[in-house]
Amino acid sequence: MRSIIKNIFWVLLTTVLPANGERSFQGHAVISGTVLQENLKPVEKCYLYIIPGEEEAISDKDGKFTINTWQPFPLTINAEHIRYKKQDIKIDKPAKDIIVKLELK
Repeated sequence: MRSIIKNIFWVLLTTVLPANGERSFQGHAVISGTVLQENLKPVEKCYLYIIPGEEEAISDKDGKFTINTWQPFPLTINAEHIRYKKQDIKIDKPAKDIIVKLELK
Protein backbone atom coordinates (compact mmCIF):
# COMPACT_ATOMS: atom_id res chain seq x y z
CA MET A 1 0.00 0.00 0.00
CA ARG A 2 2.81 2.39 0.90
CA SER A 3 4.51 1.88 -2.48
CA ILE A 4 1.25 2.63 -4.31
CA ILE A 5 0.90 5.95 -2.47
CA LYS A 6 4.55 6.74 -3.17
CA ASN A 7 4.08 6.03 -6.90
CA ILE A 8 0.96 8.20 -7.06
CA PHE A 9 2.85 11.03 -5.36
CA TRP A 10 5.69 10.86 -7.93
CA VAL A 11 3.25 10.79 -10.85
CA LEU A 12 1.52 13.90 -9.50
CA LEU A 13 4.82 15.64 -8.83
CA THR A 14 6.28 14.97 -12.27
CA THR A 15 3.23 15.41 -14.49
CA VAL A 16 0.34 17.23 -12.88
CA LEU A 17 2.03 19.84 -10.71
CA PRO A 18 4.49 21.91 -12.77
CA ALA A 19 7.15 23.54 -10.63
CA ASN A 20 7.17 26.99 -12.21
CA GLY A 21 4.93 27.91 -15.15
CA GLU A 22 6.17 25.81 -18.07
CA ARG A 23 8.83 24.16 -15.96
CA SER A 24 8.39 20.64 -14.69
CA PHE A 25 10.47 18.22 -12.66
CA GLN A 26 13.03 16.54 -14.89
CA GLY A 27 15.45 14.80 -12.53
CA HIS A 28 19.20 15.05 -12.23
CA ALA A 29 21.18 16.87 -14.95
CA VAL A 30 24.82 17.78 -15.55
CA ILE A 31 25.96 21.10 -16.99
CA SER A 32 29.64 21.53 -17.74
CA GLY A 33 31.90 23.68 -19.85
CA THR A 34 34.78 26.13 -19.89
CA VAL A 35 35.15 29.74 -18.74
CA LEU A 36 37.32 31.85 -21.05
CA GLN A 37 38.62 35.42 -21.24
CA GLU A 38 38.10 37.57 -24.33
CA ASN A 39 41.50 36.35 -25.63
CA LEU A 40 40.28 32.73 -25.16
CA LYS A 41 42.61 31.97 -22.22
CA PRO A 42 40.97 29.97 -19.40
CA VAL A 43 39.64 31.76 -16.33
CA GLU A 44 40.45 30.07 -13.02
CA LYS A 45 38.33 30.51 -9.87
CA CYS A 46 35.21 31.78 -11.61
CA TYR A 47 32.17 31.23 -9.37
CA LEU A 48 29.23 29.73 -11.28
CA TYR A 49 25.84 29.16 -9.68
CA ILE A 50 22.17 28.55 -10.42
CA ILE A 51 19.38 30.63 -8.90
CA PRO A 52 17.15 29.46 -7.32
CA GLY A 53 18.97 26.65 -5.64
CA GLU A 54 22.34 25.94 -4.19
CA GLU A 55 24.05 24.24 -7.12
CA GLU A 56 27.41 25.82 -7.77
CA ALA A 57 30.93 25.30 -9.09
CA ILE A 58 34.29 27.04 -9.31
CA SER A 59 36.29 26.80 -12.51
CA ASP A 60 39.66 25.03 -12.32
CA LYS A 61 43.03 26.15 -13.73
CA ASP A 62 41.88 25.12 -17.22
CA GLY A 63 38.61 27.07 -16.85
CA LYS A 64 36.60 23.81 -16.61
CA PHE A 65 33.49 23.52 -14.43
CA THR A 66 30.70 21.03 -13.73
CA ILE A 67 27.37 21.72 -12.04
CA ASN A 68 25.03 18.91 -10.99
CA THR A 69 21.47 20.14 -10.73
CA TRP A 70 17.93 19.04 -9.99
CA GLN A 71 16.52 22.37 -11.20
CA PRO A 72 13.99 22.31 -14.04
CA PHE A 73 14.96 23.73 -17.43
CA PRO A 74 15.25 26.33 -18.77
CA LEU A 75 17.50 27.83 -16.12
CA THR A 76 20.11 30.57 -15.73
CA ILE A 77 23.71 30.12 -14.63
CA ASN A 78 25.43 33.17 -13.18
CA ALA A 79 29.20 33.49 -13.65
CA GLU A 80 31.11 35.88 -11.40
CA HIS A 81 34.78 36.76 -11.04
CA ILE A 82 36.35 39.77 -9.36
CA ARG A 83 38.18 40.87 -12.55
CA TYR A 84 35.34 40.34 -15.02
CA LYS A 85 31.80 41.53 -15.66
CA LYS A 86 29.08 39.24 -14.30
CA GLN A 87 27.63 36.98 -16.98
CA ASP A 88 24.18 35.32 -17.03
CA ILE A 89 23.88 32.25 -19.25
CA LYS A 90 20.48 30.82 -20.21
CA ILE A 91 20.46 27.03 -20.47
CA ASP A 92 17.58 25.17 -22.18
CA LYS A 93 18.78 21.61 -21.57
CA PRO A 94 21.66 19.66 -20.00
CA ALA A 95 24.94 20.36 -21.82
CA LYS A 96 28.57 19.33 -21.54
CA ASP A 97 30.25 21.88 -23.79
CA ILE A 98 29.15 25.34 -22.67
CA ILE A 99 31.60 28.15 -23.34
CA VAL A 100 31.33 31.12 -20.97
CA LYS A 101 33.21 34.19 -22.25
CA LEU A 102 33.95 36.90 -19.71
CA GLU A 103 34.78 40.55 -20.41
CA LEU A 104 37.14 42.60 -18.24
CA LYS A 105 35.48 45.20 -16.00
